[in-house]
Amino acid sequence: MLEDASRRFSPGVWRWLAETGQLGEGASFVQQLGEELLPVSIGRENGRATVSLAQAMPRHIGDVGDLEALAEALGLDKTEPALGPQEAVVVSTGAAHMLVRLVSRDEVDRAEPNASMLLLLLERAGAQGCYVFTTSGEKSGEAYARFFNPTVGIREDPATGSAAGPLGWLLANRSGAGGQETFTVVQGVGMGRESHIRILVRPDAVELTGSAVLTASGQLHL
Repeated sequence: MLEDASRRFSPGVWRWLAETGQLGEGASFVQQLGEELLPVSIGRENGRATVSLAQAMPRHIGDVGDLEALAEALGLDKTEPALGPQEAVVVSTGAAHMLVRLVSRDEVDRAEPNASMLLLLLERAGAQGCYVFTTSGEKSGEAYARFFNPTVGIREDPATGSAAGPLGWLLANRSGAGGQETFTVVQGVGMGRESHIRILVRPDAVELTGSAVLTASGQLHL
């Protein structure tokens, strides 16, 4: 078990540790997120290391009522046609994020957030970041999403596991199927860093699985 070293690790870090042989064979690990200690498992698919991260039990924090203000904060009130958010809820599986459903992939791509306006709405809703998404026109079990987090100065993130987990729970909740369901979130397309995050949703757990690609390396001399 990694203790202090496991805090706040991203799936990319876990994958790098696995590929460089620093985790050992048959070991078990945990990741600390807030007060939660959550299990991590390392596997292989097509010769590449994959990482599966469990998340905390989902909590529905609340609904966002002022969709017109949210449309303005996302820059969607000026689009043609200006369709805007269809619903917005705040869900946490360790970190609370605002999940905003839009009508199409085109509408998701149109979003151009005003950071100061969005920050105010996130603070009012008790959310850290904003995950705009759509399932309309996508493959079955797939969502298309973008993530913005002005609370920590992130203009856009290409892959956000802490938001994908809550989204998977929301999609499962909306389907009404019950039992175990699997979803994939496609993110980072417009940034040229397309990611695919698999989400396994069970009645008692949410688990993410994915891999990573090494894009740069370097050395730090002290």
